[in-house]
Amino acid sequence: MGYWGTAPAEPVVTEMIGPGPGAARTTESFRPDHDYHLQEISNRYHSSGNRIVYLGDWHTHPDGKPVLSTKDIKTLRRIAKYKPARAPNPIMLLLTGETWRLSASVLWPVMTFWGRGLQLQSLKLRLFQEASTGK
Repeated sequence: MGYWGTAPAEPVVTEMIGPGPGAARTTESFRPDHDYHLQEISNRYHSSGNRIVYLGDWHTHPDGKPVLSTKDIKTLRRIAKYKPARAPNPIMLLLTGETWRLSASVLWPVMTFWGRGLQLQSLKLRLFQEASTGK
């Protein structure tokens, strides 16, 4: 969850939603708690005054490399095409390895000789620490 910045169209992640109480994990797959996610996205969107929106997905590859799998890419394409998600350029954050290396990708629309398509691109990550309010 977050918003799209202006320089040049940078996604700014402000919050992340966990897997949910009904999620199922194995060493090779993950099925999130879809109903929990829908409710959390709605709650956070409305409580932010409709400013914080769904940007995409995140997950881990604990023993893997920082590369999206074929299934990950298919998931991004489904998100991009799913109108109710309102995320035509979804991002995918990936935490990998024993020391939790963070990488990110985004799907952008592109024009090709054959028509419109989606192209996967890496995102440059910048991490910020929340400013202390002194409270």
